[in-house]
Amino acid sequence: MSKPTVFVTSATGTVGSALARQLLDLDYTVHFTTRSPSSPSALSLTTLGARVFPSPSGWDDTTALTTALQSCTHLFLNTFPNFTDPSQEVTQATSILRIAKTSGVSHVVYSGALPTYNLPQWNPSHWSAGIRLAKMEIEGAVREAGIQHWTVLRPGYFMANFLGEKTGFQFPGVRETGEFLHGFGKAREEVLPLVDERDIARFAVAAFEEPGRFHGKEIAVASEGVEVGRVMEVLRRVSGREVRGVYVSGEEREGKEGRVRMALENQVSFEGLDGLVDWEALKRWGVELGTFEAYLEREREAVEETYGGLNKVE
Repeated sequence: MSKPTVFVTSATGTVGSALARQLLDLDYTVHFTTRSPSSPSALSLTTLGARVFPSPSGWDDTTALTTALQSCTHLFLNTFPNFTDPSQEVTQATSILRIAKTSGVSHVVYSGALPTYNLPQWNPSHWSAGIRLAKMEIEGAVREAGIQHWTVLRPGYFMANFLGEKTGFQFPGVRETGEFLHGFGKAREEVLPLVDERDIARFAVAAFEEPGRFHGKEIAVASEGVEVGRVMEVLRRVSGREVRGVYVSGEEREGKEGRVRMALENQVSFEGLDGLVDWEALKRWGVELGTFEAYLEREREAVEETYGGLNKVE
């Protein structure tokens, strides 16, 4: 029996690319849209057999989406937030769901985020609140889309945040100084539920393979819970470079400005994030999960590119 055809949103991104590759390895047919069909990331997927549909207007291009979804049976929904207008992500996701339903898609897997709005320190006036509430609204749209099977994945803190350009966004200045200025809760002891994008993809594949078992499930997905202090130790050991965490207290944060202060305030809002993952329930799904150290070893080229300019560990 032939495998399903899956439309993968953000197929050239971190999670979408990981999923597209796993699906192609399993002989699924993969469709995706992109503004740049000739980009290296898009070409790498088409070389593997994925079918690309040019979409000059991105997810607002309903014509391209309708064409791409026309023969699809499954949908992986993973949209990117608009930091200035969070409602745009909701509008785009809802549009994709509507087109998918009309096209005959029978199973949607949505990859959103852990529900930080359930944490004690949740601040609805925080600059990121709209982005996180948009994820909640999209979850509701997935449930109400009228698609036969649906699954919601809620990933933890991405391991990819410690590599490449994402590192500079999450921890401004670290690539130049080696200092991870952070506001994660209790300094070294705060546990981060780290997640490898390939593990998110494994859960999506498992859901597509067993729709009845995964239907209606909302799953917090994390690969490993790691204390902030150990994150730094592992980074230092694998990179061979001088990196260290520098905890910035509330009073000290007041003296920071711009992107640094924004990043620190965002990290503070993650205190207790580990508590949103039911680790025992996660194991019962039987999906293979990796570790942070294994992730860094696998991504050694990116590790070197990110930290290669720092002093070597003596």
